[in-house]
Amino acid sequence: MKPGGSNQFAWQGISFLKPEGWDLGKVEGDENKGYLRLDDHLFCRLEMRWQKQLRSLALEKVLTKHLRALARKARKRKIDFTILDRGEYKGKGVKGIYFVWESDFRVVNVIGQCPKCRRLVLVSVLGKRGENIEEVAKKIFNSLRDHTGGNRTHWSVFDFDFTTPPELRLSGHVFLSGHLRFDFLQGKDNFVFERLSVANIILKEKSLSQWGREFCKSQFKSVDIEIIYPREGDSEEGVYVKGRERGKVRLLKKRFFKSLFWHCQKTNHIFAVAELAKKQEGSCLDNLVSGVRCH
Repeated sequence: MKPGGSNQFAWQGISFLKPEGWDLGKVEGDENKGYLRLDDHLFCRLEMRWQKQLRSLALEKVLTKHLRALARKARKRKIDFTILDRGEYKGKGVKGIYFVWESDFRVVNVIGQCPKCRRLVLVSVLGKRGENIEEVAKKIFNSLRDHTGGNRTHWSVFDFDFTTPPELRLSGHVFLSGHLRFDFLQGKDNFVFERLSVANIILKEKSLSQWGREFCKSQFKSVDIEIIYPREGDSEEGVYVKGRERGKVRLLKKRFFKSLFWHCQKTNHIFAVAELAKKQEGSCLDNLVSGVRCH
């Protein structure tokens, strides 16, 4: 890890501490099968692959197959492929096999399977050929967790850290400079988590209530905003927005919209959590908001 510390990264409930300057470069798949990559300013530094299995696997067989595939690719590219280390790994969160190989890169790996959900996870930390990256890799592996406490799914990307109930499924995401958004589905209900930076500039000439109304109209165009009011006791620090979905079919049951915006002055961010659900009662908005760490 670089001096100055590290921070949390989490995706689909798999979490670990990453060095400063390693950020998400690519992600694909879902909670059952997927791939992600963390990059620094030079090249790819970490790759993670995961896939849920129907049963517990013999990791040695899985690893042997994986190494053979890597060796074949190296031969086709006419580069050397050497296995430098291999053995049992017993981390605090993951138990599996630790192995190191070198070709055009030096790669330190851990492969393990979660005993709870049988998700197979492979984490690979990359360095230049001959670079000593074992210490960095072991710190990452020691912090590796699959599942968090309290039966929640953990997400933490670009320091936007929150948890969701396990029944919510990620349906989309937007990573822009100054604006992060995660979209989730549960049946026909939609849920959104957003974070916007430079709140002091956004709110320079308008209140949070004014900005919240405009933001909802631009982001949720199928919703008629019915009421907006500050959260009790929080004044402009927390604003509720409520509305109703509109549609062309008169008899079609419309969904109810609820959202909460708040301004975290410590981080200079605006956070928003929204739901568009069929049931007016039994809102889970407060439960979702409680999973957001704003500072």
